[in-house]
Amino acid sequence: MKNFDWSLPLQIVNPFDFKYVADDLHVIAYIDRHPRYEALEAMVSFGAAGETSVRMIVTRHDQSQVDHVNSNVLEAAARGSGRETVRRSIDVKLDLDAPRPSAEIQLQSFENEPIVLRVVCASVPDPARGGLSDPGEHSNGTSLPIMLRGKSAMAGSESRVEVGGQIYPIPEKFRAGPHFVAHNGYFTVSHQMALLRAGRRNLEVLQAPTSINSQSRWLYRSDEGERGYTVADFNADDGIAHIRSDDGRETVVARFERDRLQPIRVLAHRPNEAAVGACLSLDADRARFGIGIGVEPELVSGRIEGASERGVHLMPELPAWAVSRSVGVGWNLEGAHARIQTTLGA
Repeated sequence: MKNFDWSLPLQIVNPFDFKYVADDLHVIAYIDRHPRYEALEAMVSFGAAGETSVRMIVTRHDQSQVDHVNSNVLEAAARGSGRETVRRSIDVKLDLDAPRPSAEIQLQSFENEPIVLRVVCASVPDPARGGLSDPGEHSNGTSLPIMLRGKSAMAGSESRVEVGGQIYPIPEKFRAGPHFVAHNGYFTVSHQMALLRAGRRNLEVLQAPTSINSQSRWLYRSDEGERGYTVADFNADDGIAHIRSDDGRETVVARFERDRLQPIRVLAHRPNEAAVGACLSLDADRARFGIGIGVEPELVSGRIEGASERGVHLMPELPAWAVSRSVGVGWNLEGAHARIQTTLGA
């Protein structure tokens, strides 16, 4: 091994709060003239049993956000994230078979105002309008979001936002010819997101190995409940271990040496489907990192700085919007308690 400047105590498998979320639909509208809100957006997923899970996000003018969720899974995922989250009943009306599909989301806001977000496509959702989204200043300081759109369309003139019974305009984005008008909103079919989140996690280490072999296991207790990891494959010749979470949603590929671990890749994915998800790659030799989704290996890339046995900094270089969202991760182990702190920005 050429470079082992940063590594983890064997009790900590993965210090990165790295998540992957895949939604069937994503709709967002930017609004004018509201005294507090800048944008409303909703992420919608359809369950196998026919249920619809929704995360509606209200973004204020100061770029802070409030999540509104309607499922136990989404509520549990919010614990420990540091994001302001409320549980709400959310009504969803969809017309996905129309020539220009539409979605309407209704709920009571965190301030108990009735909210209606209706986005009608200005054109047919098209893969050519997909790709990587620029989050602007939204959640700057709290997350590094990598959002990949599938088929997308801008919002048409029939789109609207109502807050507290009052209609707020969605600004016009551009016109093409005498009839086509697109507003500052988007309707996306198939929306994937990877993100690194700021916050503090306190883990109680219930079980950890003293060395790595094919049966090594970790078990933690935190605010999100118990979480376990097991070595699925270990190559003693090069010290590379593939470590999987019990729920099948996370795989850590790490090098084991001198009773410490150095993550090489962290994959967040669908249960037991590592090929469908996001990957955080860490090249200690080159002091480089990359974050990809699916077949896109490096949607965000940059350098690794300040690496030590107590922490590491990821400094994005591309794309330009990610530069201000540097990620600092530090860890501390005291007996059976691990404390992991993630900060975003300077």
